[in-house]
Amino acid sequence: MENYIKYEADFKDADKFTPFTVCTKKIYQYENANEYDYALMLTISSLTKPFSKFEKVSTKAITFEALIDAMNIKTGTHKSEIFKRFQTSLQRLVDANIIEVEKKGNRIVISQLLENDEFIQVGMNEYDKMTFIEKNNEKYRAMSTYLSVVERIYPSANAKAMNYVNFESLENIGRKYNVSRQSVSKSIKLLEEMNVFATYKVILNPNSKESKLILSRYDHRAKLTEFVISQRSNNDIKSVLSDSKKDSVEQELHKELQRIAEVLSIADCKIKLDK
Repeated sequence: MENYIKYEADFKDADKFTPFTVCTKKIYQYENANEYDYALMLTISSLTKPFSKFEKVSTKAITFEALIDAMNIKTGTHKSEIFKRFQTSLQRLVDANIIEVEKKGNRIVISQLLENDEFIQVGMNEYDKMTFIEKNNEKYRAMSTYLSVVERIYPSANAKAMNYVNFESLENIGRKYNVSRQSVSKSIKLLEEMNVFATYKVILNPNSKESKLILSRYDHRAKLTEFVISQRSNNDIKSVLSDSKKDSVEQELHKELQRIAEVLSIADCKIKLDK
């Protein structure tokens, strides 16, 4: 196997089941969306009850405070400001005809509106990992980036490897919730470190140094590797770049091991001479 391979293409858990819930694709039609709208939409999805094929899917009756608590946000002295921000986002999603909110006493039921049963899968273990991100702003951006990326991932039984990957530009990923390419890049790096996403950085054009990122869910990293190997074999990918930070660490480790080996070798020789 070539040395650019980061994940095995045939590991035994390649097709393991990942519990998931759903998010309506209507969110991607909302041109004025921001990171708070996307983060809230992802959280609503995480609270959606099991469903069959209906025009809408709903949460159980919850308080607004419980909705925010599901994100594990550190409110501190900014609680009222954070609540106001997400109350605004909740209303924006209603106005955009993405969700409906029904009041039941001091609780609300939030329903996602589905068109032709169109939805994307939200991995519950992936969402849970993101709730442990320490800084609130990093959490909102990571959740938004996640929701943007999984739009293009269509895993299903016997699906081709390409159905498990996303190779949109970073600009396009960020355009959906109106953030910069740099912001998206930082969030993807964080999500990769948390084993939410797996990535390969590749060169498509041999006459250009411009790289492109190909992503998948971490649980589908074998499918990602399968796709990269296939594209590389067909010359659709000209080269695959190594993780420079990882390489530098490994190089330093290799140097240190060589130094230790030399020291041990010298010590061994000295012992033999003394004898």
